[in-house]
Amino acid sequence: MSGREPTQKQIAEKYKGNLGYFRKGHYLRRLRGWLFFLAVLASIGGVLSFRYWGGEELLSTGPISEGHARFANQCAVCHEGADADLLKLLPVQEISGKLAAFKGVDVHGLSTAVKNFQLGDLSEAQVSLQKLGADLSEDLTREKVLALLEQGLSWTSLSTMDRACLKCHLPMGLHQPQSASIALKSALGELPLVHAAACTTCHREHVGHERMKLPTSQTCGGCHNNPQEYERTRESLALAQPAQALSVTGENRNLGDGLIRFLVAPDPKRSTAIESYAKGHPPFHYERAGARDPARLKYNHARHELADIPEVNGHKLNCADCHQPGDGGAHTQKVSYEKHCQKCHSLHITPDMPDIRIPHGDTEKVRDFLRSGSLTLHFAEALRGRGVTDRMEIGKRIKEQFDNLAARGMSTAEELERRVFLAGDPPQEEVRNSPRSNKTPFFPGCAKCHEMEKNGTGAPKVLPTQVAERWVHHGPFTHLPHSHMDCADCHGAAQTSKLTSDILMPSQKLCAECHRPLDKDKLEHAEDTLKLRAELKPGSRLLADQQRKTGGVKADCLSCHEFHAPPTATLLLQALSPGK
Repeated sequence: MSGREPTQKQIAEKYKGNLGYFRKGHYLRRLRGWLFFLAVLASIGGVLSFRYWGGEELLSTGPISEGHARFANQCAVCHEGADADLLKLLPVQEISGKLAAFKGVDVHGLSTAVKNFQLGDLSEAQVSLQKLGADLSEDLTREKVLALLEQGLSWTSLSTMDRACLKCHLPMGLHQPQSASIALKSALGELPLVHAAACTTCHREHVGHERMKLPTSQTCGGCHNNPQEYERTRESLALAQPAQALSVTGENRNLGDGLIRFLVAPDPKRSTAIESYAKGHPPFHYERAGARDPARLKYNHARHELADIPEVNGHKLNCADCHQPGDGGAHTQKVSYEKHCQKCHSLHITPDMPDIRIPHGDTEKVRDFLRSGSLTLHFAEALRGRGVTDRMEIGKRIKEQFDNLAARGMSTAEELERRVFLAGDPPQEEVRNSPRSNKTPFFPGCAKCHEMEKNGTGAPKVLPTQVAERWVHHGPFTHLPHSHMDCADCHGAAQTSKLTSDILMPSQKLCAECHRPLDKDKLEHAEDTLKLRAELKPGSRLLADQQRKTGGVKADCLSCHEFHAPPTATLLLQALSPGK
């Protein structure tokens, strides 16, 4: 029975006659009391000593990033109103007075008023303020609402933090897609707005000494992979209806900045839930069903792939002979007749004098060139350049040239103009100008490549080609990282395209073949393949094949999209606000 616990009766019997035992002092209880008293004194002493000798870094929740390290010990730079003096944390009278002035503002409800105000909806902003208990006994102007909102915003540490960010960083209130939409405002009937959260939603401080990390795709997915959140934060600002609404087939339009963009009416069925670039990302806008390239230029890509096309600069004609990347590899340079076409498609008027060329680009200059007097002077100048100085000989040879033109059916100025502007010599369907010797007895008419328009008694007009220079509008693009690929890898449709209206841009799904997470299931002998992949050179054909097969190319949101719009976009949005 030695291990058996005593019963309650046995315990009570132990203290019989000594029921006031707890009133008697005990050294352990006295020690505990003194320890508690000393702890209180130490706490008070710590607060007092911190006020004079303590450093702000003691309150930091973590190290400061590289970009903000210069004011790591100056908390108030970011935390406006912060004070290391802990005795000032409880200004009871001051707080109670401010609360009375704003009647216990609800910080969460205040965000609704801010949102309505930013949208220019003054009445809704007033309703939101009334719900917060603000005194609206007098008529409020926009300025008064702003003052009330500023008063309320001063209570939210989050808004105060954002204001501190703007001290050094230019205003970043807009999402980058909105910047592109502002550029397209003249073609759209509304301006989509995305109300992003605070700076700290994406940019996290106090997590390390290294450079602050950029937001991840998961951060973007917080809205873009959440249809409810996406709709909640997306609003539209009504604009004046454009004079010419965009069509579902598309058009190439200059919006005033000198660039011709391919534009198409927005697809109302575009996905709003995007898990990743390979899953859920919507097709590019030029992939919309029925979209066609409306450029006014007759060009047959497939024809230029045939074997009878002569060599250019010692090699078979290829894409890069005409399509060359722009500065830094961004987009492509313009294709021009003088730089890319003239070598093959010469406009000489007679095989005997290939240096006499019909002007290109201005039909009035062409008409002046074709007048008999002007053409006679060009013939004479060309003959003198060849060493013919005798006037009789010059006159004889000039007559021979005009006789040759007459023999080819161009005996009058009107017939010569018709051939040059509309038909060619002979009609363009029968033969093709050879670039090798420039001695063939014909030239292509303007209408071979261009759409012509009658102009009364004047020279026919060449309609603007309107060739698109930008096909993507919501993100940057550069050819440099794709230099190891063949043009046909992305623009393979060009090899069989016979119509200018064919859109030859890559589809989003085609891009996602490479730009997706690495598919290890498709790797054969994983270790050897990964080693081979690491050894592949950027210009290697094997690298392109490997990337298309297994993916693994960077595909995060920030690879193609920027979040912040430039400050000019913010100013433009303010100018468009209906409340201004």
